[in-house]
Amino acid sequence: MGELKKAGQIWKEFEDYLAPLLGMKPGERSVYSYLVRHTRLEGRRGVVVGMAALARGVGLGYAAARWHLFRLARKGCVQVRPYRHAQAIEVFLPEEVIREIRVRDWERLQRDTVRVSKNRVLRAAILRRERGRCFYCQQRLVEGKIWFDHVVPLARGGSPEEKNVVACCRTCNRWKGTGGAEAFLRELCKARGISKEQLQKRLAAIREILRGKLRLRRAA
Repeated sequence: MGELKKAGQIWKEFEDYLAPLLGMKPGERSVYSYLVRHTRLEGRRGVVVGMAALARGVGLGYAAARWHLFRLARKGCVQVRPYRHAQAIEVFLPEEVIREIRVRDWERLQRDTVRVSKNRVLRAAILRRERGRCFYCQQRLVEGKIWFDHVVPLARGGSPEEKNVVACCRTCNRWKGTGGAEAFLRELCKARGISKEQLQKRLAAIREILRGKLRLRRAA
């Protein structure tokens, strides 16, 4: 039970903090999670593995696996050394990676990466920005049934900052899932959930939000 709890904590730190903090792409997430499962969760600090075997393990091509592995190395998540015809890879846990970030860099990252889920004032401001309506289907939102969705999902390298978050209803949140907002809006339009005119306005709003140009409205 203790090992299960430890694994859950590692994954929480990875998904909630490390991956968003470092802007990990899907391929980097896959490689890192595979390496953690086959090293630290088995009580080892590292593994010797051939690049072809690593690529098969994560379901990527040889070049893609190699590319993402060395991106992780540049971000301080792993250390890679040649070993005969393979790679000796030392894997660092999320808390170890974060601990090595310089204090000044950490303060900047914390300031720039405000997690909406932890900030009531920010959630209220986002709701005011959407004028109390679901960003996607434009239905009036009911208190207690308001969800906050990432326009670019965290699983696809999206940021947890407010400029990547919109307020929406439960139905749209579940329907969109881990897909992108633009693709979801087009599906919604095809299903006649919104008009073509609304689709174009919503797509334009997404571009403004992601650029940080659609400012949050202060409380009156």
